[in-house]
Amino acid sequence: TVTVTNPTDASITETITLSQDDATLDSGEVFVPADSFRTITLSETFSTEGSRTLTISGDQVDAQDVTVSVLPPAERTFSVSPTTVEVGDQVEVEVRVQNNRRTSATIPVEVTGLPEGADNTANVTLDAESADNITFPFTPQTAGELSISLNESSETQTVTVEPETVNLRVSATPSEAEPGQNVTFEVRRSDTDALVDNVDLGFERADSDDEVTNSSGVDTPFVRSFNDPGAYRVTATKSNGDTDYVAVSTEFEVLQPANLSLESTSTPFNTVITSTNVQARATIRNTGEIPGTQRLQLVATDNGEEIIDDINVSIGPEGSESVILTGPLGPTGTSLPENRTLEVRRVASDGSTQNQSEIGEVEVTSALRQTGVTIEAQTFEEDSPIRINVTVTNRGTDSLDSNLASQNIALTLSGQGVDNKTI
Repeated sequence: TVTVTNPTDASITETITLSQDDATLDSGEVFVPADSFRTITLSETFSTEGSRTLTISGDQVDAQDVTVSVLPPAERTFSVSPTTVEVGDQVEVEVRVQNNRRTSATIPVEVTGLPEGADNTANVTLDAESADNITFPFTPQTAGELSISLNESSETQTVTVEPETVNLRVSATPSEAEPGQNVTFEVRRSDTDALVDNVDLGFERADSDDEVTNSSGVDTPFVRSFNDPGAYRVTATKSNGDTDYVAVSTEFEVLQPANLSLESTSTPFNTVITSTNVQARATIRNTGEIPGTQRLQLVATDNGEEIIDDINVSIGPEGSESVILTGPLGPTGTSLPENRTLEVRRVASDGSTQNQSEIGEVEVTSALRQTGVTIEAQTFEEDSPIRINVTVTNRGTDSLDSNLASQNIALTLSGQGVDNKTI
């Protein structure tokens, strides 16, 4: 900007030139009234950097050595945050775009070095001599280092991607299992509760030094059974270069099997009427940690074997059960009374005897009893028949076998038999 002063009494018109090394850069006329001043602006656009000495209408401009810096049409700078992350964490690249033109412009931006599939390009439209920011987010899925840069920029920033840290959670169901029972193992991520596949399950005894076979590279849920009773520990581990899985353990127990014993046996009967029920009481004890079922038989052991009752008894862990075995008991032949020997047996499912306990003898008596005798008259005429009615009762609960259903009735007079009938 040049100020022209006219100290005369008449107006003047002056041509003012801006020059460098005798080369005119710009010029213009200025009209200045008498005894007044005016200003004029001269300009030049330089395309190269450097210092220049300028003159105004031949006079060197004092202190006007001009240093010119040439700006590019557009400038791009960027920052990355954060620069150290785990796999699965989000990273943002923020790009600042500067339009140095005196007109609006659309400036392309390309970020290089992002993971495959991440958005890395954009076109930014800016007004003249303005700036704006644009962000490129991405989520790395593999561990390593990423070198990030911009188009038309030599600057590079490094992002270090460390393996993701995942805490595991392992469960064993049921936590108390019977020998041979399937135990289901699940391994889940603590953050998402998602099941984890291809895991290594390490098994060990928590109560002894006994070795247990491990299960490697299994998908969960995983099912396995154990036969040896005791306390166990399972540890879940997994190896993956992009994820650091934190091992975790849980304990479970294989229970002692049912341990059944015949503790006592008895019968309240000394005698029993043939075809009526005899009873015996038996007590079974279970010293194991799981429920058990015992088959019991009440058996008459004389003259062969006769199974009187056959039952199954369920006994809880570390408990006992007293049960009644009952059934009809008859003689082995036709001679009554008869003593029968009874015992209670623990029997396997296939019928084989595990052990037995003898109760003792029970006398089997006839079910028939003479329960009534009546005489039709107290006096009789000579040579007339004397009629006596005899009642015989079957005290049994079932119909008798034919060989036991007959009762002989003899009538005696003064010690001599006078009649004999079979009912």
